[in-house]
Amino acid sequence: LGTRSVSMSGVSGDYVWKTYAEVDEISRKVARGISPHCPSKTLHGWTFAAIGVWSRNREELYITDIACERQDITVVPLYETLGEEAVFVALDQTQPEVLCISKDIEVKLIPMLARMETIKVIIHFDSDPGKDFLKAAKEHGKKVHYYFDFLKLTAL
Repeated sequence: LGTRSVSMSGVSGDYVWKTYAEVDEISRKVARGISPHCPSKTLHGWTFAAIGVWSRNREELYITDIACERQDITVVPLYETLGEEAVFVALDQTQPEVLCISKDIEVKLIPMLARMETIKVIIHFDSDPGKDFLKAAKEHGKKVHYYFDFLKLTAL
């Protein structure tokens, strides 16, 4: 799995590659961090656990997807091109309690938090969320966890 670094000035750097073994180890740690927050529920005649993911393509998204496969958690992808109502339809149909996001989604997400009744936990892919986002999440009773904190856990 390769990730390309980008400098503060927007200049792309070299790719940094992870081996299959490294991705396996990281995904096991992320699975351990995510699974307690994703309870199974019966909805529309199906029993499943779900997690929403709203982010551009990036390493953390793919590793989260692998982690969820390990735990039999359904990933509900929310694309940045979706309109607000489409996001709510997807969340209503699957009712995840967890939403993973990246910093670039915060501005779009803040005004929507009040209507996201099933979302209890937001897992942030970035370690530097905006102050406005953190304030809004707290006001709407959403707990914010950081993806990188899960990497400190022991793998499953």
